[in-house]
Amino acid sequence: MSATIPAEINDLLKKFRLRRSKTMAALVLKIDMQSLLVEHDTTLEDLASLEDLADALPETAPRYVMLSYVVAHKDGRVSYPLVVIQYTPGNARPDQKMLYAGTRNDVARAIGSMGKVLELFDAEDLTDAWVQAELGVQV
Repeated sequence: MSATIPAEINDLLKKFRLRRSKTMAALVLKIDMQSLLVEHDTTLEDLASLEDLADALPETAPRYVMLSYVVAHKDGRVSYPLVVIQYTPGNARPDQKMLYAGTRNDVARAIGSMGKVLELFDAEDLTDAWVQAELGVQV
């Protein structure tokens, strides 16, 4: 079982993916359990830290997060990888976990991510060290 991604969500994802800002930001998506449609939950611009994003995630409901991350490398270069995170808290309902897992690849494809989708089970684990380790980035 999987949810449907409406055209307006695809447009929102494209707009977010092509943003020109050099700050960290996140686009958070959810699935409406009644209509089985992927919906926009919130957009967080100019994030000071990943802790701000972690605080915005619900404690009992899964979410997809499209994170525009900022990496300052040792050699002075700065990169802006697009990170796809499937957030599934341990105390989410089993039917929600199954639906989000079944829709994950469709969401990643809609986002345009050819890389892996990071899986996050506890919002407190969302730190720079965790993201950088998952991305294989050394700063």
